[in-house]
Amino acid sequence: MKKIFIIITIMFMFIPSMGYAKEESAFKNIVVDGGSGNYKVRGDAHIGKDYFYYSVEDGHTQFIEESKIQTGKAFGDAYPFVITVTIPKGKLPKNGTLIMNLYTKSEKGDIQQSHPVVLEVFE
Repeated sequence: MKKIFIIITIMFMFIPSMGYAKEESAFKNIVVDGGSGNYKVRGDAHIGKDYFYYSVEDGHTQFIEESKIQTGKAFGDAYPFVITVTIPKGKLPKNGTLIMNLYTKSEKGDIQQSHPVVLEVFE
């Protein structure tokens, strides 16, 4: 019985590496500065393309529609970016979370490599 327990334990130790790919984020080192409708989002895009997209919403209302960020290819695989967002105070949610969605798109237009970033929580 003890041998079976040891064998099962060893099997579970290897399961995460058997056939499961660990998804790495295309957007790294994300830092958000600001508040009350004025935000600066900095980070690195590891996207393999020369552009990506972002939008800002709270789950019910879209505050900034899809916007394209052109990166160019001067920085190779990683592109350091800064996005400045301003939302009028009167339009901010009263209760909820303001989220910036960073993402790329496939050739067919499907969203890929989505990375949500919390800008601010309102209570």
